[in-house]
Amino acid sequence: MVRRDLFLNFASAQRTQPVSTAHCNIAFGELVINFSDDHISENIETLIPVLVDMLDSVPNIDFDQCLSWQDWALPDQLVFSTVSALLRLTSTHTDYAEAAATAIFKFIAEIVEKITTASSVDILTQLTPALHGLYRAIISTLYPWTPGQWELLSTHLNTLIVPDNLDRLNRLLLDIHQEEGANPEAIHFIQTFLARYISRGRPLSGYFLLCCVIETQWTVLAQALSPTQTQTISYGNIVEAAAANKA
Repeated sequence: MVRRDLFLNFASAQRTQPVSTAHCNIAFGELVINFSDDHISENIETLIPVLVDMLDSVPNIDFDQCLSWQDWALPDQLVFSTVSALLRLTSTHTDYAEAAATAIFKFIAEIVEKITTASSVDILTQLTPALHGLYRAIISTLYPWTPGQWELLSTHLNTLIVPDNLDRLNRLLLDIHQEEGANPEAIHFIQTFLARYISRGRPLSGYFLLCCVIETQWTVLAQALSPTQTQTISYGNIVEAAAANKA
C-alpha cells in the first residue's frame, strides 16, 4: 500500500527545488505508470491526490539553474511524467478523470498568470519548458477525452496564446540581454539552454508555443470525437509521440 505522507515531499510547493528533488519527482511519475493494475487499483485514492499536488506545485517552484539533463529541462520532464501518469491512471479509473482534467486546467491558468509577472529568464527556462512538457504528455497519451473536456482545455489554452503573451515570448532573448546586462555567465547559460532545445527542433518561441497549442487541441479533439474503449488501452513505458510542428 502506498502511504500518501511518504510522498508529500514530492508535491511540496517549496519555492526552491534542488536538482536531486526534481529528479526524484520525475522518477515518481515514471514509476507510477509502471505499477501493476492491481497495485494501482489498491492505491488509486492515494496516487491521484499526490500527482495532482505535484502538478499544482510546478508553477511555484524555482528550479535550480542547471544543465545536468538530457533532451529536456527538469520542469519539462517533471510535467511530462506527472501529466502522463495522471492521464494513464484516470483513463481506466474514470471516477478520477475530472480531478485530473481540473488539475491540468489549473496548471495552465497558473502558468498564464506567471508569464505576466515572472522574469524573462524564468519564463524561458522554467515556464515555457513546463508547458512543453504538458504538450508532450497530451499528444503522447491515448486518452478518452470528452467533448466538454476538450472545450474547457481549449478555452484555457487560448488564454495562453493571446497576442501580449506571444509577443513577450518572442522577445525573451532581447529582454534577457537587457535584464542580465553584462553578466557573461548568465548569458552563456541561456544560450546553451536554448541551443539544446533548438537542436531538437523546439525553439521555445511564441510562434512555436502557438503551434504546440494547436496540435494539443486537435489531438484532444480527435480523441474526443473517436472515443476509445478504456479496456483497450494498454500502457507500459512512456513512448513520446513525434511532434507534428517540429521546427
